[in-house]
Formats: sequence, structure tokens, C-alpha cells
Amino acid sequence: MVSKGVEAVLTLIKSNWPDVVDIISISGNYCIDKKPSALNWIDGRGKSVVAEATISHEVLEQI
Repeated sequence: MVSKGVEAVLTLIKSNWPDVVDIISISGNYCIDKKPSALNWIDGRGKSVVAEATISHEVLEQI
């Protein structure tokens, strides 16, 4: 699900700023998402993300 969300955000960013943003993909040979790997035992699976946003009173009124 994260991949789909990131793809949607990148598409939106690219459509709004086509000359500013270049979308690239870098793989460090860690493409082991659901395949058996010792890295899953060592590092675990998944990541934690913390995000913060300040939403103005005006925006909240519109919702």
C-alpha cells in the first residue's frame, strides 16, 4: 500500500512541477520484501514513519 501511495504522490508532484522534479529509482539490492532473507531476521521488516502537519483554521473550516 505504501508503494501505491508514494506513486500517487510522485505523480501529483510531477504533474505540478514537471521541470523541477525528476523521479528516479535506486535499488541497493535490498529488493527482498517478501522473499526469505537473513536481512529480515537482522533488520526486521517494515519501517516507521512519523509525519506532522500544521493545518490552518481556514482549511479546517472548509472540510
